[in-house]
Amino acid sequence: MSASTNPIWAWNVRHSPIARRVRAHRHVAPLLAESGLPKPVQDRINAIVRKTRLWADERADVCRELIAHAQDAAHADQPVPAILESLGDPRPIAKLIRRSVKRKRGIIYQTRIWCTRALAASVLLTILAYGALTARFYAGSPNIRTDYTALLNEPLEQLADEDRAYLVYEDARIAWGVEEERLQDATLTADDDQPQPGVHLIPALPPEHPDHAMVTDAVRAFRPTLDAVAAATQRPALGRPYSPLGEHVETSGTKRWVTQPPPPKEDPDAWMINILLPDLGHTRALARLLAYDATLAAAETNADRTTHNLTALLDMSAQLGREPFLISGMVAIAIHELACQTTRQIAHEHPDLLERDHLIALSHTLARTRSTGLTLNYDTEAMFFDDFLQRAYTDDGAGDGRLTPEGFKLLTTIADDYQDF
Repeated sequence: MSASTNPIWAWNVRHSPIARRVRAHRHVAPLLAESGLPKPVQDRINAIVRKTRLWADERADVCRELIAHAQDAAHADQPVPAILESLGDPRPIAKLIRRSVKRKRGIIYQTRIWCTRALAASVLLTILAYGALTARFYAGSPNIRTDYTALLNEPLEQLADEDRAYLVYEDARIAWGVEEERLQDATLTADDDQPQPGVHLIPALPPEHPDHAMVTDAVRAFRPTLDAVAAATQRPALGRPYSPLGEHVETSGTKRWVTQPPPPKEDPDAWMINILLPDLGHTRALARLLAYDATLAAAETNADRTTHNLTALLDMSAQLGREPFLISGMVAIAIHELACQTTRQIAHEHPDLLERDHLIALSHTLARTRSTGLTLNYDTEAMFFDDFLQRAYTDDGAGDGRLTPEGFKLLTTIADDYQDF
């Protein structure tokens, strides 16, 4: 270490808080030694001055005043015990002296003291306020009053099994899944020019694809099941009960989706946003099969079957459009658009296929489904939001409330899911 740094360290030591405390009392000892007072009196004055904890010059002034007081008493021939009694108990006397001397300090010191007190009060109030808010936060709990899943299931409870289309759709999708696996295993595609199996290209499987003949034969053999699907499009609803709980259960070598009863509304898993809609994928896959079978029927000049499948597609879109969820309505629009595209394709490739009666039937079905099945339903979106509010916030009964720990967990879950997405 260089010598130039020594004065810096020395200055730091001299001006440290401990050194200032030591220096503050160094002027008192000489004053007491020069006073000529008895040793007990000097010790009492020294104790009083030390307990005042004042600045150095203030301590010296206090020491001089106490020495003068003791000397006056000594000149009056008062004994040492009387002088000690007149000086009083060091602790309370020092406290009174300190308070009096500090009041005489300048405006800068007073301003600093009051600013320090104000800052300390602000910090204390902040801590108390946050403590009260924290206690209030953890003391709150949501009041889950409405079971929205039960409200959605009420209309379905009145449906008989023969009015539930999902039963037919699921059986058809399981049957086609078995056939789809067989087609994938027996695919003729083996080169890089045709990387996708033909069964994955339905309904836009081109005739030149190597798998075209095999897939076409499989769809023709599947027509009895497609006829059952087309008949199921006339049922009033999909009909599967809504629930956030369900799983695939394997039976007889096939996996079937089993919907479990919804949990109680107070259960965190009962949150409406967790409701599962497994039939949307099944329905859309069957719609692609119906569209492809319609093009096959048109190539076979079978106008009745072509019209039958196109009508089934439109009815399927209307059936999905009556579901209460926004995503169901969007899938309905996609199936309706698939029906329109298939109709345009058939009309372009086979302009003389459909007769007047076929066209009238299609136009009537198209008009009916456009008015009843292509309206997006936002009611459940509002229910999603209301269900979140009742699970995340308290309810004072007047439309107001505050966030709860359960709500914070829900928000964290949403944020984590968004990041994963």
